[in-house]
Amino acid sequence: MLEPLLTRIRDLERSNRRWKTLCAILATILLAVLTTGTGFFVVLGHRSLLAQRDAMMAAEEARAVEAVARVQAERAQQQAEQAIKAFQEQRNKE
Repeated sequence: MLEPLLTRIRDLERSNRRWKTLCAILATILLAVLTTGTGFFVVLGHRSLLAQRDAMMAAEEARAVEAVARVQAERAQQQAEQAIKAFQEQRNKE
């Protein structure tokens, strides 16, 4: 009468160990997936920030080049106007 109960207890303990092992394996897999996913999003976010920073730097550089070109164009226009004025004055003298 005692033997079937002891057998049942051993079976339940064995089953309990299997479930604990399965839970530990699943927890490890979940941790690995979460760690990998988090790492992926951190790297992706970092690359996105770098790309955004590069784009902002390129835009700032383009604005600086545009400002320089604008100043050069204004100087060229002033020189052209001065040359026309000088040409007209010389022409009027003749």
